[in-house]
Amino acid sequence: METDAFWGRVEAVRQEVARRRFAGESPQLEVGAGESLVEAVARVIAAERSRTPLKIDGTELWLTEDLAREHFYRAQAALQFWNFYLAHRHLDEAAALSRDDLLHQRVGLFRLLTNFVRAVVTADPQSGATLDPERVAAEVDRLDRLPKPEREFYKSEVRRLAAALEGRAEDPKLEAAWHFLRARSAFVREDASAALIPLLRAYRVLAQKGLRPAEFLARQVELAQQLIRFWVGDGPQPAEAAAPEALAYKLHDALDAQAERDLGVRLSALSGRFGLTLYMEGNEAG
Repeated sequence: METDAFWGRVEAVRQEVARRRFAGESPQLEVGAGESLVEAVARVIAAERSRTPLKIDGTELWLTEDLAREHFYRAQAALQFWNFYLAHRHLDEAAALSRDDLLHQRVGLFRLLTNFVRAVVTADPQSGATLDPERVAAEVDRLDRLPKPEREFYKSEVRRLAAALEGRAEDPKLEAAWHFLRARSAFVREDASAALIPLLRAYRVLAQKGLRPAEFLARQVELAQQLIRFWVGDGPQPAEAAAPEALAYKLHDALDAQAERDLGVRLSALSGRFGLTLYMEGNEAG
C-alpha cells in the first residue's frame, strides 16, 4: 500500500468513528487476529487520533493515557509560572484524553489549586485577604483516590498561600514582592503594559522603607507615571518616546536589582512565596 493510500485508510476509519459518535454511539475499534499488518497499524493510529478505545485480543486499551499525563505535567509547569489560562487548557486536555480515575482526580485537584493561586495573585490590592482556604481544603479531602499524604500536603500549601497573602499587611518586602509577582503575571499573559501599575506599587512600598533609586530606576519610574497619566487623560504624552513593553521590562529589572542592593531582597525570588510547591513523596506537610 502506498503512503497516500495508507493515510487515506486512517482517515476513513476516523470518519467512521465520527459518524458513529454523531449517531449517539460510543464506538471502539478492534484489531482482530486476521487483520493485515497495514490495517492493524491504520486502526491503531486512528484509535489514538480519534481518542477511541482499541480492543486487541479482548483487551480494551486507551492509547491516549501517555498524552493525558503529558498535558497534566504541562499544566503543573504552567501553574509554576502563574500562567493560569495555559494551566487550565492543559488540564482540560488531560481530562479529555484519560480514562484513569486517579489522573482525573489529580486534574480536579489542580483545577482547584489553579483557581486558588489565581485568586491569591489577583486579590484586591486595597483590601485584606478574603480567601477561604478551609473551603478548598474540604474539597481536596473529597478526592478520595489520592493518597492521604498528597492531600495533606496540598491542604497545607493552600493554607500557606493564604497566610502569605494575609502577611503582606505586616511585611512591606512581602507586599512589594506580591505586586512584583502581579507584574510578572502580566508578562506571562504577554500584556507587558499591564505590568506598569503593579511595578509602580512595588516601588512605592519599597521607597517608604529606604529604597534609594539610582538615576536609571528613577527615570523609568517617572516615565511609567507619565505614560499612565497620559493613558487616563490626566496628562500630556511623555516627551520621551517610551514603548510600554520595553519600559515595563526595564522597570522590572531595575527595581529588582535596586531592592537587592538597598534592602537585601530579591523581589523575583521572594515572589515565589506566592507560588505553589508541587508534591513529591518525602516532602509531606509537617
